[in-house]
Amino acid sequence: MNYLFLFLFFLFFIPSVSGYDGIFSILDEKYADTVLDLPYSEGSPDISWQYSPGNIDYRWGKAWLDITGFEGLIKFNSSFYVNDSPADRAIVQYGYKGLRGTTVSWTPVLRTYQSGENIIAELTLKRSWTEMFCNGDSCYPVSHSGTMTISDSELIPLIYPSLQGGSVNVTEYNNSFNPKTVISLNCPGNVSRITYRYDDNSLTNTVMIGHVEQTNKGIYYLNFTQTNIWTDNTDSLKRFNTWVVIPNSSSPDYANLSIEISNPYNTIVVNNFSHQRITYNPESTFSNPLLMFVSMLLTFFISSIIIIRRI
Repeated sequence: MNYLFLFLFFLFFIPSVSGYDGIFSILDEKYADTVLDLPYSEGSPDISWQYSPGNIDYRWGKAWLDITGFEGLIKFNSSFYVNDSPADRAIVQYGYKGLRGTTVSWTPVLRTYQSGENIIAELTLKRSWTEMFCNGDSCYPVSHSGTMTISDSELIPLIYPSLQGGSVNVTEYNNSFNPKTVISLNCPGNVSRITYRYDDNSLTNTVMIGHVEQTNKGIYYLNFTQTNIWTDNTDSLKRFNTWVVIPNSSSPDYANLSIEISNPYNTIVVNNFSHQRITYNPESTFSNPLLMFVSMLLTFFISSIIIIRRI
């Protein structure tokens, strides 16, 4: 009975995924193969106020600064990656507040840079304010200014390898019995998706899939694992093992054929094609075995007659 329940559950409640376009869900779990489909979040910062320098009775302001994460973050084989400079991808939040007088202006200057294995965010704040000074019967505003600098640091993620162009081997099988064109792709190992297009048809092979997750500060990222998901065959493109076949054609229109490879950040078109053509005649291929079979039958028939006559 338990096995029957499990069978019915998987039959009716678990969807089959033969291919997809963009982000999709399985049992409320979200998946994607490109960071373009990631939801954006500034994250939840750790707010730790730091005070302006000087005597505690004369502190004029306070501020906080936090690196909450990185844009376009992915995880693969237990390591985190971004597409390019981690300093440019850092998500930094900050806040400040005046403690004395009436603020005239704040001038925040933020910079991020790499130092060793860390990303440093440095915030310099300049505040101008006025305070009322009274002398006897008269009061008048007195201008003040102050500068403070605070910083935060995080370990840098790795830079994901850039997408390199692959190569395509195309073999045309020219015969009247079963003409076809077989496409074999050699591509780098950091590819997440391969898309074959011919005429108005497309066939997609997803080789890495990312589970949408969040860091402890709420930044979305894709946790990638290897997979092998194919979309359904079409009239013009069919999957055969690791190859793709254009059926019923040994002379395809290569102007209508394109192959795209993608990683979590970019997509490029493969332009390095090599061709070979194999021509054979099925009639001649099958004539010799047929002749041998007929010869064997004749030999057996004649031998049988001779033996019977001798008996």
